[in-house]
Amino acid sequence: MTRLYFCSEEERESALHKLLARECDGQVKIERKEGGKPFCSGAHFNISHSGGRCVIAISGGEVGVDMEVLCGRNCSAVLHSFSPRERAEIKDERDFLIHWTAREAYAKFLGEGIWKYAKRLEFCGGTLYLDGSPVEQKTEFCHLQNAVVAVCTESGGYAVCEI
Repeated sequence: MTRLYFCSEEERESALHKLLARECDGQVKIERKEGGKPFCSGAHFNISHSGGRCVIAISGGEVGVDMEVLCGRNCSAVLHSFSPRERAEIKDERDFLIHWTAREAYAKFLGEGIWKYAKRLEFCGGTLYLDGSPVEQKTEFCHLQNAVVAVCTESGGYAVCEI
């Protein structure tokens, strides 16, 4: 099961180090994979930050997480890269962020940048598609009062935990 930890953006480095030390028996050495995704031997993790807040996802397997705070942004500049079916589902900023964070969490799960997949991904009816086929990974959402968090894992399931 993936564990989600929330903190302020200023606390993210110390919180991440504390959580990884717990997971890795005190041996924290963060490295980067070829695509740039950070990893620590003994723990799979991913982080995202928005609007002064941070989420840290720690899992038993690969994980991607994205968080976006609702702030009244105009999303029309990015909607052109979404399919007509997606655009029909997007009625407001929260809907847009659900679609966006699903894409971003998947790209981060793979350890790639979102723009490599932007026009190849589609999130419709709660399912994420790559090149027209449903992806095997599970994308779930944690809806906070003013933020959307998407978590992408192999098997699904998450818990919000205290640092």
